[in-house]
Amino acid sequence: MLSRFLLLAVILGTVLPQASSFTTPVSLKPAFVGQKVSSQALHAKKKKKNKKKSSPTADTASAPAASVATVASALNEPSVVVETSSDAVESEEGGKEESMAEKEFALKAEAESKAKAEEEARVKTEVELKRKAEEEARLKEEAEAKAKAEEEARVKAEAAAEAKAKAEEEARLKEEAEAKAKAEEEARVKAAAEAKAKAEEEARLKEEAEAKAKAEEEARVKAAAEAKAKAVEEARLKAEAEAKAKVEEEARMKAEAEAKRKAEEEARLKAEAEAKAKVEEAARMKAEADAKAKAEVEARIQHIEQINSIEDIGDRAFAILQDLGLTKDD
Repeated sequence: MLSRFLLLAVILGTVLPQASSFTTPVSLKPAFVGQKVSSQALHAKKKKKNKKKSSPTADTASAPAASVATVASALNEPSVVVETSSDAVESEEGGKEESMAEKEFALKAEAESKAKAEEEARVKTEVELKRKAEEEARLKEEAEAKAKAEEEARVKAEAAAEAKAKAEEEARLKEEAEAKAKAEEEARVKAAAEAKAKAEEEARLKEEAEAKAKAEEEARVKAAAEAKAKAVEEARLKAEAEAKAKVEEEARMKAEAEAKRKAEEEARLKAEAEAKAKVEEAARMKAEADAKAKAEVEARIQHIEQINSIEDIGDRAFAILQDLGLTKDD
């Protein structure tokens, strides 16, 4: 499973930028690794390589070397560092002609060092991959936790908003219901007050109508009584007036009769007075004529006295005429 992840990391290029820092420890590298090889050694190496292809030792040595080369190429190691162990051994055999035991020991040491390096690289890669996976898992977990928290917050906010909206709606409905109930109560109270006021107004109008009818009836009765009393009074006054007129008429007639009688009496008295005056005047004139004829001197002496006497007589005669209702002309 780890090799698959490693291969996948190599393919995708996720390990290559980080693997440049991976190097094989110096203490684990053989002394011959990285040494310059002569042309003769390379020629001898090629010959012996062809001879030893079928050798199990060579195969055993070349296998870990190939794997080391693969890992080294993945870790961007220098090409001189990843020389195959077979080339190094052949160059060493060509130069020093070491024994088979020494070759095996060197190959074994090289294989162990390379295996150790591979193991360390593998462990480091696993640690890095594990760290990266843990980091990704942590980030993913944090993202999920954040998303979950945001979702919970959103749900909570939506629930709070819904609860708030519901509470506001309930409050609004309650307020509307209270306002409606209040309006209905006010309308009922107003209708009751209006009905009461209307009933009171009708009762007042009825009472006023009854009082008015009663007053009119009383006024009619009173007017009838007054008219009757007035008629009686008028009849009485008329009777009194007629009686008075009759009495006055009788008195007038009596007065007229009395006046007529008095006038007639006065006329008679006047006529008598006039006749008497005429007689007296005639007697006086006759006496004067007689006296005048007697003596002219005596007449002259008594002239003033005669005049005064005549005047007195005239005054008395005029007074009598006035008593009779006559004038001098009469």
